[in-house]
Amino acid sequence: PTRRSSDLKSRPNPAEARVWYAYRALTRCREARYTTMGKTIKNLVRNPDAGLWRDVLKSIKAKPKLAFYFGKPVDHVALNIPLYPTIVKMPMDLSTVEQKLASNEYAELDDFAADVRLVFANALLFNKNELHQVNIAARKLSTFFELKYVELKDRKSTRLNSSHSQ
Repeated sequence: PTRRSSDLKSRPNPAEARVWYAYRALTRCREARYTTMGKTIKNLVRNPDAGLWRDVLKSIKAKPKLAFYFGKPVDHVALNIPLYPTIVKMPMDLSTVEQKLASNEYAELDDFAADVRLVFANALLFNKNELHQVNIAARKLSTFFELKYVELKDRKSTRLNSSHSQ
């Protein structure tokens, strides 16, 4: 979605802004994939850092009191929240991220990060009350993930710098 200058006059809701940026990053990453005969193909070579991404995902899921809410897709019928699909346009959960990681659908760290961020951005968008347990869990796990993301970025840049200096 593009923003018009008239949209910029009023400051966007932070939760909506996070979803918008996550969506923008996700579509940019997905556009970079290869297509052949009209079909998108996955990367044939696994990113050497994919194991590290899996470890980050495991460390998020290792916090069961917080990650409980994000482990599976939201069943809006069972939870009796019929407005969920109208508010959350691009649902994402940690099990879907895990499946995509296992099937080699992430070419780069930013692809993986966009999906993980989308999980928490969706939760914050739908659960706007800052005292709601899902909102609290999403903020805590999002902060935890961003710290891990910086570590992954630093590790990658260190590895790249050492390979260029040799």
